[in-house]
Amino acid sequence: MVCQVRQSLADPCPAVGDGRGDSVTEWPELFFCRLGLVLDCPGYDDNQLRFTAREAAQRVAMGVAGAGATQLKFLVFDSVANDLMRLRPTLAELQASFGSCIMDSVVVVASKMNEKPGETGEKKLRGMKQVMAEQGLSELVPWYGPALNESSLSQLQEALGRVPSVSIAELDGLWARQQRRAAELHGAQVPHVEHVSFEVEQNRTEERQVHEPYNHTWPEIVSETEWFQRQKCETKQVAQQVKLNKCRVVDTETGQTVG
Repeated sequence: MVCQVRQSLADPCPAVGDGRGDSVTEWPELFFCRLGLVLDCPGYDDNQLRFTAREAAQRVAMGVAGAGATQLKFLVFDSVANDLMRLRPTLAELQASFGSCIMDSVVVVASKMNEKPGETGEKKLRGMKQVMAEQGLSELVPWYGPALNESSLSQLQEALGRVPSVSIAELDGLWARQQRRAAELHGAQVPHVEHVSFEVEQNRTEERQVHEPYNHTWPEIVSETEWFQRQKCETKQVAQQVKLNKCRVVDTETGQTVG
């Protein structure tokens, strides 16, 4: 919606989805538009599971503190195109986060009226009015799109002019009172102990020894005595008589042995 009510097309615009209903805004961001200063905040039901409803409220509180605002009014959106009624839990989270004193400063916006014309859209509006009546709310503004509908803008500006602003000081005081009251209730509680037995499935690991037969070979050294024959050769001195023939040279003239 902030993109539709910009002062000019050159002004910054928050990120928007592709129409499938996925949550886009993650952190609060301050914009100046034809409604004045508007803090664009994340929704309480983030379908991407980036934060819880309570964390979303904390982020909104951080955004308010960062903007330096002293007076607040709240715009609460519920899409007519969504068959689910998100208005009741959104208001519940809003009260849990900021207190019931802000409910007089709430304007409910029924967005995407152009996507559910006729009886279907009227049925969703009747359901929203019933939830608002339960909470004492009366300001409901149908919001069409995707282009800006000047009639819807005028109705929204008039509704914001009728509801009072809530002071930041009132929220601080409320928070302090809630803390004190919570401490009182906690201290007054009587401890109650209840023993409950229930069965749960649990996986655990048990150690056990298992003996299994198996074959295993290993070398073993065995001493053995073996008999065998051995031939032994020896050198031996032997005395032996042999006949030796000797020849001599004799001089035939003298008869003497020459050699």
